[in-house]
Amino acid sequence: MKTLKELMSILNIYSMKRFLCLFFVCAVGISFIGSSFISCAPGIDELDSTPGDDDERRRDRDDEDDEDDDDEGDECKGDEVCERICEEIYEIFQERIECMEKGDVKVAKLEKVHDLLMEDFGNADELENNLDKISDGDDVDRDDFGDYLEIGGTKWKEAIEGGLLGNDERLGDAEKAARLVITLKWLVEDEDDRAAKVLSSVDDGSAIFEALILKLKAFSKAASGSSASCLSEETLTTSTNDRNKNNELWKVDSANDRLQIVYYNGSSPGPIVFDHSADTELYDSLSCHYTATAIRERNVFSYAAEKGNQTIFDMAFELLSDICSDVEEGNVQQRDKACARALMCYTAWKEDGGTSTSDPDDAGKVWDMAEEHESNLKSDNSRYNGCTEENFADFFE
Repeated sequence: MKTLKELMSILNIYSMKRFLCLFFVCAVGISFIGSSFISCAPGIDELDSTPGDDDERRRDRDDEDDEDDDDEGDECKGDEVCERICEEIYEIFQERIECMEKGDVKVAKLEKVHDLLMEDFGNADELENNLDKISDGDDVDRDDFGDYLEIGGTKWKEAIEGGLLGNDERLGDAEKAARLVITLKWLVEDEDDRAAKVLSSVDDGSAIFEALILKLKAFSKAASGSSASCLSEETLTTSTNDRNKNNELWKVDSANDRLQIVYYNGSSPGPIVFDHSADTELYDSLSCHYTATAIRERNVFSYAAEKGNQTIFDMAFELLSDICSDVEEGNVQQRDKACARALMCYTAWKEDGGTSTSDPDDAGKVWDMAEEHESNLKSDNSRYNGCTEENFADFFE
């Protein structure tokens, strides 16, 4: 029988073996788990990255920040206050729906543009300051102006037709004309044609521009009692056999919806019949030269040419081409070109002084811009800027 001392010795040996086994198993397990954590730890892979990788990751983060800066805000739809703003600044149902699909931050900017264009001013000077704010781009900019019109320009067009009353309920015709002059001035003189380019790029742009041209004449005429610097108020020459005569050859006959042009060897002025009275009125409005300080006895073509604004010149010429493309040809072709050239010649003649000694050829800036439209002005036998009786004979003989 083993003694107590021998039994204790056996137990100690057994416990030591067990302890060593457990220690070995635990050490292996801890090592395995630790290596797993190390391989998944964030930033370890970056230890092998190059500086170029860091730059690329930094750029990605910057791009994400830029996207955050461009955030239009929370969806407007479902926000009662935001939806009410859309209903106030747009009149057509579809325009309101499209507005509500924007974010509330963007809608706030659309509201600001709306107010600057047609509500938040009391006189022409304040309107001019408002338009300058859009150009300056502090709270809103031309992109916001474009976004507003992209959704719909119906309300601004209607405001223009009413004379841009702003916060006045009643306004005289002279003040209405002054506000429209300021609006045209902004479109023509804004830096690098940017406001004009926005207007020309949106669906409602042409209709808005046409309303501006028509109402500028209407309010100016109503305020002064006449509109002597438009083609309808000119005196047609009685000479019809001077090859080189280049003035007083054109007149709009509003009563009969036609343009009369004197040409060489013609027994009477050649008639160009407009399609309807609305075309007659728009043609005459495009011809009008205004006394306003900003425009200085120019019409929209000569004003745009003077300021180097090809965009506005082209928008006006597009309206002119649409009118002239519908004129009755009769037995003579290319009267559409005679129609367009007559207005260009009248513009150039007035630009050089509008007297018996004025020479349309001297209005170089007008012809430089008109050259872009040479194909719509040139006949088979005369140059696009030919303004004499002989140059017009080709259209009527």
